[in-house]
Amino acid sequence: MKKDNYNINKDFKPLSSEQIDSHKNFDELLKKFNTATQPESTPPVEGAPRYRWIYPVLAMAAAGLIGVLMMVLNPAPKADTAAEAKAYFAAQPFINPPIKTLKPTYQTQRTDANQGGTYVYENGSTVVVPPAAFVNGQGGLVEGPVEIKYREFHDYVDFFISGIPMNYDSMGTSYHLESAGMIEIYAEQNGERLAMNPGKEIAIKLVHDIYAAPGDPLDFNIYHLDTDQRNWVYKGKNNLEIIPDGNATALVSAEDQATKNFEAQLDELKKEEKQELAKIEATIPKPAAPVAPVQSDPSARVFNMEFTEDMIQAGATDNDLDEQRAALRDLQEQYDNILWQVAPGQPDFNDNAASNINWVDMKLRKLNNRDYELTLIGSANQMKVKVNPVLTGADYQKAMTEFNQSFSKYETALANRESQLQSAREELLSEIAERKRLAKMNYDKRIATLKAAGKNNKVTEEMIRHRIVNTFSASSLGIWNCDRPLPPWLVRLNADFQNNQQEAFNSNVAFLADQTRNTVAKFYAKKGTQVQYNRNSKKLLWVVTKENKLAVYRPEKFDDIELSTKKQNHTFVLDVVDRKIETEEDIREILQF
Repeated sequence: MKKDNYNINKDFKPLSSEQIDSHKNFDELLKKFNTATQPESTPPVEGAPRYRWIYPVLAMAAAGLIGVLMMVLNPAPKADTAAEAKAYFAAQPFINPPIKTLKPTYQTQRTDANQGGTYVYENGSTVVVPPAAFVNGQGGLVEGPVEIKYREFHDYVDFFISGIPMNYDSMGTSYHLESAGMIEIYAEQNGERLAMNPGKEIAIKLVHDIYAAPGDPLDFNIYHLDTDQRNWVYKGKNNLEIIPDGNATALVSAEDQATKNFEAQLDELKKEEKQELAKIEATIPKPAAPVAPVQSDPSARVFNMEFTEDMIQAGATDNDLDEQRAALRDLQEQYDNILWQVAPGQPDFNDNAASNINWVDMKLRKLNNRDYELTLIGSANQMKVKVNPVLTGADYQKAMTEFNQSFSKYETALANRESQLQSAREELLSEIAERKRLAKMNYDKRIATLKAAGKNNKVTEEMIRHRIVNTFSASSLGIWNCDRPLPPWLVRLNADFQNNQQEAFNSNVAFLADQTRNTVAKFYAKKGTQVQYNRNSKKLLWVVTKENKLAVYRPEKFDDIELSTKKQNHTFVLDVVDRKIETEEDIREILQF
C-alpha cells in the first residue's frame, strides 16, 4: 500500500434540498430556535481557520436553520460516557503507540556538535544543524560527536502507528489537526538525550505530498508538541512552497467512486472467503497418505546395511534429530529386510569408490518420504549419496499387501473428512454469496440515486497532488507538525462497538481516517461514545483488539448508515482481521481504502 493512497478534499457538500424543505416553516423554526439552549460563544483560536459571515436577515435565518439542523444531527453525548472517556485518555500516556510490538525507526546521522552539519534525506527533506546547538542535562555545552535521530510522518497510518495525538485544544474548544507533514527530531551523546542550546535553531525543509482542491489556499501553521502540558503549541505560520513538477490532477466522478467502493468490498469478501475456508480445513487434520513400498531395481546399486539410531544425523530444526530417529524406527518396524538403493539421477555417484574404500562409519538423514541422504565416512574422506529404502521378493509382496490395506483406510478417512467439512464450506459460501448480493443491491441503489439526481457523471472530487516543501525552524527538539485545525464535523452518532459475535469492545480506542482529511481521529470505544464524521467522504474506522489484531469498519458500511437510517444511535459491527501484525506493511494492507 502506498502512503499517498488517499485524497484530501476541502469542498464540502451543501445541505440537501430535502433537509432545507423539512425546515421551511420559519415560524416553527424560530420557535424551536428561541427555545433551544444557545451554545456559548467561542473566542477566536490563535492559528485556527477564519470564516466570513454575512449578517443580513436572510443570513441570520439561514444560520438559525443550520443551528437547528446541527442540534438535530448532533445530539449531545451522555455526560457520564464523555467524562469516562476524558478520564480514560488522561490516564494514558500522552504519546501512546497502539501496537507496542512495532518499534519506531529513525534515520541516524552523526555530527560534530562543534561544527554542526547539513543532512539531505532520501525524499529530499533537509535538516541543518548549527554549530554549538546542544546542551546536556546540566546545561553544559556539548562538544564532540552527537547522533541526530530523525523520522517523518506523512499519512493516517504513520499517525496511527506513532500514537502521537492529532487533537488540539484551545480556549476550551477541541480541534483535529490536519497535517501537511510531521517530524520528530532529537539528539543523543553516549545514550543521553540532549536539549537545544537556547538561541539556537535547527532549520527544517520537510518535503510532503498533499492532495487539495483547486483554489485551496494551503494555509497551514507550525505546532510543537508539549508533552508536559499534553497539547500542541502554536508557533506561527508555515512557510509552504509548491514544487510545480510534482503536480498531478485526478478527476473522480460520483459513479466512479461508488464503483471503486463496490469493487473494494468484493475484494475484501474474496480475501475473507479464502481465509475462512482455510480455517475450516484446519478444523479436521488431513490424514497422512501411506507411502507405497519400492521394489529394488536389479540394475541399480543396492547397499545391504543395518542402521542404528546413533547413525541418524540432525537436520535444520531443533526437534529434527528426534523426528528422524522416530522415522527410522517406524520404517524398520514396518518393513523387514530393508535394502538401500542409490536413487536415480545422480551422475556424480562413484560406484568404485563406494565399493573399494574402507568406510569406518555411516550417517543417515531423512530428506522426504522417499529419499534419504547417506554419508559414508572414511579415515580421510567422505561421500554423500541419495538413497531409497527398497524391498525384494516376498518382502516386497507382503509390504504391497499392507500398503493396499492402508491406502483403502486412507481413502475412507479422506472421504469422511470431506463429508464433515462440506456442510461448513457450504454455509460459509452461502453467507459470502448473500453479502455479495447485498453489496450489489446497495451499489445498484446508489447508482440509481445518483442518476436520478443527475450526479452520476458529475465530478465530486477534483484533486491536485502538490509536492510541497515546508520550511520552518525548530527551536527545541521533539515533535513538530505542519497543520491546520479542522472545522466542526458534520455528523455525530451515539455509538456502540461490537465484533461479529456481538461482543462489545470496551476500554479500547477507536480510530477513524477520512480520505478528505490527512489526520486520524480517535474515540473511546464504549457504548454511548459520540463518534463524529463527515457524511460526504470515504471513511475507515478500526479498533486494536486485546489480541493485538485490527477490527475494521469498512467504508461501504458507512454508506449503509447514510442510505438506510438517520437514527442518532448506531452500533458499529467491526470485522476482526485474523492476521498477525508484525510490520508497518501489514497494517497498511489491512487499512488500505
